[in-house]
Amino acid sequence: MITSEYCETGISFAAKDVPDLYAIHQRVMVVTDGDKAISYAPVGLDREGFMVVKLRALPGVEMPDGIAVERKPVKNGMSFTIQAGVRLVKRSDCGERMPTENEALEKWTRAVTAGGFQVEHTRMVESAMSFYHRRLDSHTRLPFWLVTSALTVVDAEKAAETMVRGVGRSRGLGFGMLMVTG
Repeated sequence: MITSEYCETGISFAAKDVPDLYAIHQRVMVVTDGDKAISYAPVGLDREGFMVVKLRALPGVEMPDGIAVERKPVKNGMSFTIQAGVRLVKRSDCGERMPTENEALEKWTRAVTAGGFQVEHTRMVESAMSFYHRRLDSHTRLPFWLVTSALTVVDAEKAAETMVRGVGRSRGLGFGMLMVTG
């Protein structure tokens, strides 16, 4: 059985210090020294009110000093359910738009299949997040799909890379990371 792995850890910030996606991004870039080999996704608030952020990288990438890392094995034939907030867009002559559910499902299936998984079943719910974009000095709305999907690993190496890299657009803001739910 072919086995690969990725590394995962969590960090947290006072919620008042990270009021939006860009603030979380800026804080993570400071903690990770801007290392693009380390991906992240906000998980939510913990019981004490701190924003928890999951960090992932492939083995060999150094995580920030003093942060304990858990190695997560990925084996061919392994099955699990994931959840992810995924930004999938449809390109058109007029720019980009939110895809229909069927278009999004097709893009999702194609992306995770190329990423070393077989898709067993998927549920997608259209959603959006609004926040103040400091650089643009305006409120921004980011549409995304909340995805729950049962996956089976068919290529352990590619699957481990996908667990780190994520799927879809706006991964630099924490979208697309596949969170194992059980």
